[in-house]
Amino acid sequence: MILGTVIFIMSVSAAAVYGYYFSLQTPEKVVFDALSKAVHAEAVQFTATTPSHATFKGEIKDGNVRLDGALPVSSATNPAKGEVRLIGESLYAKSDMLDSVAMDQIGENLPPSYRVIMSSLLAGYNGKWIEFPVSQLATNASVGTMRCSQGLQEILRNDQAAVQELKNIYTAHPFLIISKKADMTYLISIEDTKIKEFRTALGKTSFFRSVISCHDGTLPLIEPASKHMTLELTIDTARTLRTLAIIDSETQKQVYIVDFSFTESAPINPPSTSESFESIQKKAAVQIIRSR
Repeated sequence: MILGTVIFIMSVSAAAVYGYYFSLQTPEKVVFDALSKAVHAEAVQFTATTPSHATFKGEIKDGNVRLDGALPVSSATNPAKGEVRLIGESLYAKSDMLDSVAMDQIGENLPPSYRVIMSSLLAGYNGKWIEFPVSQLATNASVGTMRCSQGLQEILRNDQAAVQELKNIYTAHPFLIISKKADMTYLISIEDTKIKEFRTALGKTSFFRSVISCHDGTLPLIEPASKHMTLELTIDTARTLRTLAIIDSETQKQVYIVDFSFTESAPINPPSTSESFESIQKKAAVQIIRSR
C-alpha cells in the first residue's frame, strides 16, 4: 500500500535528519520542520485518493492508524463497490457483490458442486461487513506495510538509541534530495547511490533487524521502487504539512495525493455489526460436508 509507504518515508526521514544542521530558510529546513511536526503530532487526520478512484480517510493517534476507505472492486461480470476499515488488529471489508467478486477469484479452483454452495453462501453476505484478523493478512504487502508503519512510529517516538542510529547513518549517507518547486511547494526525491550506501549501513543496525522482521525482508523506504517516486509537499507558512502527492518520476504524473489536518475529528469506529471470516469458513465447511 502506497499510503503505508508514505507514512514509513515520513517517519524515517524525520528521524534520520533530526539534529542535522540546516540553515533556517533552506528548503531542507522547511521540509524537515513540517515532517517532524506531522510525525510527532498527537493526532493526524488525512484523506487520500488514488488514480483507481479509491478514497480513504484516516487518523493516526498514539502511534495507531485507523482507515476507512471506499474502492472499486473488480468483477468479471459487473463493476462492484467495496469498503474497508482498518482498526487495531482487525480489517473489516464489505462489497455489494461479494459473491460475484469472490467467485471470480476462487471459482475456477472449486468443483462445480462446491461453486454453487459457495456462491449461495457468499450471496448472503453482499453488503455486509466481514472481519479479518490483521495477523492473517500481514503477508499482504498493503496490510503488512501499514501495520509495520504503526510499529515503526512507536520505535521512533520511544527508542532514542534507534533514532541516534538513524541520525548517524544519514549524516554519513544523506540520500534525500530536497528542493523548492514553487511558493509553499517542495520536492523530495532519493539519490540512488546514497540510498544504496544508506541501505548497506542500515542493514547492520539493531534498528533494521527489529523492523525488517515485520516487513518480510524489505523496507519501503529503501527498496528500488522508491527511487522512482518523487514526493511533492505543500507546506504552509507555519511549516505545517498540508498535502503530500506522490509523483511518478518517469511519467511525472501524480499517482497519489494525501491531504492532512491536525485537528480532532469524528473517530473511525468498527462497524456496528460484522461476522468473522473464520465463522463464514466454518459455515462453508459444514455445507460442503453435508453435500457429499
